[in-house]
Amino acid sequence: EASPLEIFFRSRARASRGPSAGQGSLLCGLRAMRADRWICSCACILGLGLTAAAQEDKRKFPGPEEQPSVKDPKVGVAGVLKWSKERLATAQEAYGQTGFTRMKSPAAWDNEVVYYVMVDRFANGDMNNDMKNVPAFQVDQLSSGLPYTVGNWRHGGDLEGLRGRLGYLEHLGVTTIWVSPILLNNEGSPWGYYLSDMSMIDPGFGSRELFRQVVKEAHDKGIRVVLDVITNMGKSQDLKYTEAPSIDETTACVEAAENMYWNYSYTPNETYYNQSWLDWGTQMPPYMMDQTFFQRCGVQANYRPKGKLFSTLPKVYNDSGATGFDAGLLWPEAFSAPDPLPDFATMNKNWQELYTNMMMYWIAFADIDGLRLDAVKYVSADYVAYISTHVRLFAKTLGKDNFFVTGEILSPGDVPFAYTYLGQGPEPMKAACSENPGCMGLVGDCCPTQGGLRLKCCFDVSSRSSVVPKRVSDMWTELSAHEHELGSPGPAMPTFYPTDDHSYMRDVARGVANASAWWTDSHWNLSMSNNKDLLIRQKAEPTWTWQMVDSQDLPRVLQVAGQGDDIWRLIPALTWMFTWYGSPALYYGIEQGLNGQCGKFDEHILDAPLEQIHLDCFKGTDDALKRQDMFTGGPWLLRSAIPQVNKSAMISGGMMQAGAPNWCEEPLLNRDPTQNQVFRDTRALGRIRRSCRMLGTIPAMRAQDADPKVLAYWKFPEDVTSPGPSCALVILDYKPTPSNDYVIHVPSASSPYTYWSPAALGANFTVGQKFVDLLHPDRTAIVQADGVLKVDAAAPTRNSGVFIPLEDAIEDSEGSDWMVCQIGQAELPALPNYEECRATASGLPYLGGLLLLSILGALTYIAVVVAILMKNRKKCGVFLMKVRDPDPVKTLERPSPEVRDIVEPRHVFVAAIEHTIPDRKVKVSAGGLGKVLDQMLREHPPGRLSLVHPKFAGVNYGELTHYMTLEVIVDMQKQIIQVHKCESTAGDIHRVWYLLEHKWFETQVSTDAPYPYPQTKLSVLRFFSLWNQAAAHLMSSLDPRPDVYHCMDYHAAMLPLYLAPHEQVPTIIVLHNADYDGAIETEFINDVFWQGSPALRRLSLIFNLKPEAIREYLTFEGRFNMLWGGIASVEENQNGHGICTVSGKYADELKRERTMFKALPAVLPLDNAIDSAADDGPKCIEELKQQRVAAKKALQEFCGLRIDPDAKILIFIGRWV
Repeated sequence: EASPLEIFFRSRARASRGPSAGQGSLLCGLRAMRADRWICSCACILGLGLTAAAQEDKRKFPGPEEQPSVKDPKVGVAGVLKWSKERLATAQEAYGQTGFTRMKSPAAWDNEVVYYVMVDRFANGDMNNDMKNVPAFQVDQLSSGLPYTVGNWRHGGDLEGLRGRLGYLEHLGVTTIWVSPILLNNEGSPWGYYLSDMSMIDPGFGSRELFRQVVKEAHDKGIRVVLDVITNMGKSQDLKYTEAPSIDETTACVEAAENMYWNYSYTPNETYYNQSWLDWGTQMPPYMMDQTFFQRCGVQANYRPKGKLFSTLPKVYNDSGATGFDAGLLWPEAFSAPDPLPDFATMNKNWQELYTNMMMYWIAFADIDGLRLDAVKYVSADYVAYISTHVRLFAKTLGKDNFFVTGEILSPGDVPFAYTYLGQGPEPMKAACSENPGCMGLVGDCCPTQGGLRLKCCFDVSSRSSVVPKRVSDMWTELSAHEHELGSPGPAMPTFYPTDDHSYMRDVARGVANASAWWTDSHWNLSMSNNKDLLIRQKAEPTWTWQMVDSQDLPRVLQVAGQGDDIWRLIPALTWMFTWYGSPALYYGIEQGLNGQCGKFDEHILDAPLEQIHLDCFKGTDDALKRQDMFTGGPWLLRSAIPQVNKSAMISGGMMQAGAPNWCEEPLLNRDPTQNQVFRDTRALGRIRRSCRMLGTIPAMRAQDADPKVLAYWKFPEDVTSPGPSCALVILDYKPTPSNDYVIHVPSASSPYTYWSPAALGANFTVGQKFVDLLHPDRTAIVQADGVLKVDAAAPTRNSGVFIPLEDAIEDSEGSDWMVCQIGQAELPALPNYEECRATASGLPYLGGLLLLSILGALTYIAVVVAILMKNRKKCGVFLMKVRDPDPVKTLERPSPEVRDIVEPRHVFVAAIEHTIPDRKVKVSAGGLGKVLDQMLREHPPGRLSLVHPKFAGVNYGELTHYMTLEVIVDMQKQIIQVHKCESTAGDIHRVWYLLEHKWFETQVSTDAPYPYPQTKLSVLRFFSLWNQAAAHLMSSLDPRPDVYHCMDYHAAMLPLYLAPHEQVPTIIVLHNADYDGAIETEFINDVFWQGSPALRRLSLIFNLKPEAIREYLTFEGRFNMLWGGIASVEENQNGHGICTVSGKYADELKRERTMFKALPAVLPLDNAIDSAADDGPKCIEELKQQRVAAKKALQEFCGLRIDPDAKILIFIGRWV
């Protein structure tokens, strides 16, 4: 049998045939414009069909490609492998027939601007395929009109949409497109991260011929294409285990596979112990239906080495090699919930060859330039080495001498044997303990504590070790024969992307970490050093890595509630991507400020699905939030930090109804530098980076640490003798109002920073030397005599800057307002401008007759529509409404426990609906609680008493001082509360009243019945949500901070749930009513929005708390209970101490009869709050008994009861609850 390479060289391309023009098509119709566009416009869209090169090739592919069945005894595995090789020759022949010229690889991949395109969400260019291969739940929801999970639908984006936006990507400055997975997954996943058939393009995205055309047109614009592919698991609609593996079976199977991986060479037809069997169903491609192609150990959760969860095992290196943690990553299925996603048998040689041949096909057929291997950490390293080496060898035969391959390893600290995937994988150093701070260890791998000092686990460069799986060392031996052919980098995967770097920069942008700690945080610094050192040590390519701050796997940087509009967080993070080693990788839409936050909702979405969508938005964890639509008409248009783009934000319940505009006119692609600074800076940084190659090199040095919100560093060329700038200074200012007051230390022998001191460069800095900010040339800096570079204080302040010596800078081409490095300007392509964009948009051939026909057709259509409207003018009307953009919902976490020492309070905070202001004769009281307040105001211990109450209508409070304005979220809506203040002193008590003004409080007009009722009304729930949130916000704003929170009964018992952990103060709850404990029978609530919606989710929205907090803190014995929120907080933060009642009998009753209080250590009584002067005075016991007998008899006579001195009479005083 011929080897793959022999087949490659034997294949020859036939003479090219010129493409013929396709047929034109006409689409004309009325299109309803949304997003503040109050017009209906006639959109006559004249479209050209694809050329013959982009259409299905009828000669080669008359229908679905015929696939051999591996189960056919005449075919078998050998026949399938033969078929996969023959496809390569067919693919080369098909490409030769197009007449296209293949694009060569770059000399190096260290100076690219990468842009990730999620095909389903980027652009919809062909509405005819919108309903192809959509998931079953989407079909059901569309037919029922109930779009519960619209964010996880297929939204219609496709390869034709990508093709139509290549001009936009060129305009942005992109040089490499990273395309999300487009190979067939027959369950219709919009993301594509399942794999059903490696031989086909998903029909919902397009065809293989269209993909080839997209690649060709990208190449014409100087843009390369890297395809994202799944390496670890298969998926089919009805694929399942015949019998699901048990915990014991999974564990035995995994341990057998790990043993084979580490200790045995490959043998044909090998099997493991306890492998289960798969039922293929009806959708699995016949060439893949071989049991040996799949691992079949079962789900990861069932792997229990020695009865433990594998994730709890240490990630260690040892001389014996194998670890339980490593096995848990490689052999069980990591992504099999809720449906089976069986892992491929990545150690199986036949599968390795089949998979690799199928990937080679797309290089031959479509001329792609690289592969991004998904989920590499879940597959064996020999598999990755085989794929990486052979696809690069094959690409070389097609003229691509430097085919790109990268993989998703994530942090090396999370993958014990990460080094086996890279470069010269099987040649690691032996782990050894060392106190040398410059050693290269991996995160999480530490030597045992010795003498109280925790030592790093480092690699001893003087020794070699066999800490490499046998399968990997065997593969290395096999592939070493190709080392000379490949050159540098050698066999195995050339690079990966360092997620530790990305994670820390995301934390800085979100305000979780300090920028200046980039150099000093020991955990992160070690992690980031290990990424870089691993690449260098394994002789991989560290400068080929991708740097990103947004990705398909992480929430967007601006997705945090309250940060959605903060482009000052995004700008410096973007600048870091372009100025750190490797290449920047832009996640689609980052340049348009997409933030993953929900905005407006289509008014036609019914209540039940709207509630579910609200909840998904509220939780903020759904994958759909980081994968929003980027085309007009998409059903999942979330918010943007760019106001002009944000106008289009709208979540709808249906698919796109009309063709999207050309990218030049697309409102979601705002390129105006006066409106979209993010786009402008992204474009400028791409030009700056490509002209200043040293920005992508490894050498870097800290430049300042005085300001914790500023990260500043120097960059240097790899070769200090190379022409061009000798250095560059990058300043990233993570403050909403940046400054120019930086203390930037010039690199020299006297610099305070010694991480990397290039003494040879010291002479290049002279006093008075001028630097210019390439990104904003109106900013300059000068070297001072004290070795500090001083930015001009009078210059405009910016959040980021890239400074180089003025003599090395030059203006970019016409149309720019930035500068570039003079040494690299000649290599930059011409800068596209707006006029070119418009010309492209209007550059369709003028087909006179057809154009005239389209115009006439449009006018006729308008006339018909107008006639219909006129005929029905009395029956219908057109109404326009504009919905205000809601602020992002604040997600409040539950408070964390914190133990504090209790001291004598000097400042007590009281929240009560009843209130009294004696000096002003204000009295709002329903009974005993008001009397307690009266006594507190007179007899409280010395100190400050801060009292917060609702401000009721109809009550004369006298003159008040405005104190502050509060904003809270109730039921997804912002509510504004005005806070007024008055104060007075009584003896040693300083009393301050804070009165909350809001329309919901003003409806309670009765001073003797101030509580809202009935409890089953939504308005009452909203009242208590507003009351508790407002009181909490006010309390957290007070200075000095209160020492104690005094909660008057259940009405404000939820207040602690709205305080951050550092804002919590000791709480006492004083209970006044024995017959009501704060429970609400929510099942009796009669509200349309409540029906069909789980009560927990509805309460979550009303009270602006996560569902988990409602369940844990506000649900007692199956019912919503406000008092439980306070009691649970006291239990958690104060060990249960702090619950009081107004009498000893009440305290005893609660402990005895109410289960809510039984777990408390004590319920303490307070003194009687009634003044002694209000009584008749002390009476002797006998006299009281006589009065009681007489009173009982009188009552029995009055009520017509039997006269009985021994009868028990219950008297209800107050409300009968």
